[in-house]
Amino acid sequence: MAIALVLASSLLASTPGFAAGPRPSAPRFVHAVAGVGSVVVSFERPLSQGSSPIRDFVIKVIPQFRLVSCHQTRCLIRNLRADTTYLFSVAATNRSGRGAFSVESNRVVPLRASTSTSTSTTTTTTTTSTTTTTTPQSPFFVTTNVTSASWAGYVDVPPPASSPLATPFTAVSASWVVPKVTCTPGVDSHALEWVGIDGYGGVTVEQDGTNTSCSNGVPTYGAFYEMWGVPSVNNGFWISINDPVQAGDVVTSSVSESNHVWSFNVVDATQHWTFTTVVPDPNPVPQQSSAEFIVETPQICPNSNPSTCTTTTLSNFASVTFTNIAVASAGVSSPEGVAGVPNFGVSLTQGTATLAAPGPLGPSGTSFSVTYSGP
Repeated sequence: MAIALVLASSLLASTPGFAAGPRPSAPRFVHAVAGVGSVVVSFERPLSQGSSPIRDFVIKVIPQFRLVSCHQTRCLIRNLRADTTYLFSVAATNRSGRGAFSVESNRVVPLRASTSTSTSTTTTTTTTSTTTTTTPQSPFFVTTNVTSASWAGYVDVPPPASSPLATPFTAVSASWVVPKVTCTPGVDSHALEWVGIDGYGGVTVEQDGTNTSCSNGVPTYGAFYEMWGVPSVNNGFWISINDPVQAGDVVTSSVSESNHVWSFNVVDATQHWTFTTVVPDPNPVPQQSSAEFIVETPQICPNSNPSTCTTTTLSNFASVTFTNIAVASAGVSSPEGVAGVPNFGVSLTQGTATLAAPGPLGPSGTSFSVTYSGP
């Protein structure tokens, strides 16, 4: 049920073989979020699918006016200029063709990879030499204007090529105390706390963690793992871990890859259980292009049908603190944000309301808290 940002591909200007009949109405609530040289575009499905099910979506990139295809309601648009303001408009297609384009998104300027230039001059009685160097991105590179309709937390993205932590990301881990949820009578809500790889930069998500939910107004707690976007693993949906979880439990979750085998590990130190499972490299092969520490309001997909997914209500989890945060890339381990790993915070925002947001990273880069602020 985690979100996945799907790498979009170029779309041909026209698609043959369409049948006659009503086309979909325009998608709604198009929202753009800046990344490094990229933008995440999210939107709601049209109110009407037309005469046949929606096949995919088309995103118009303005001012380039190129068209990009997308098969989900959240897509990653790459290869954008950091000094250009962009808008996006989305249309849906069915067997009859492409429907109307949506109202344009908010304006957004992609982020620039952070570099700094320093000049040092040394003077002797006979010579003067000047040396200019480019330094890697700041260890705690934080962008505060990144929002998501589903996520709150921190994301690691590929470091500079000069960093010892070169991609791909190979492991991620963190610990937290399972938060106690406050439920509204008769209302369902959800909050997932997880660590993962590929949620921001790939077409799959490899993740595990805990769920803190309200079922008809009653608190429920559990643990899960998931390979989102991988049909061979539970059709790409989450798998519940059948061990007890309660508010106040101390949990450590990790995801790692070695020799084309993925390991999912969840430890509940309070309940004294450990869950471990392994999955061979699936198809599609994970890109290992980002790492995440997230609180999420997930999507629910009736009958495990991706076309029916809707975003759930976020549970009031008050606050949760991620500790002992670590990432590994190319076999080299490091705390979050240390040794040149670029990272940024993400706030969970729906409409104009911020529902949850991360605080700053701790002094060593190994901890932060996410706080619920509610509707």
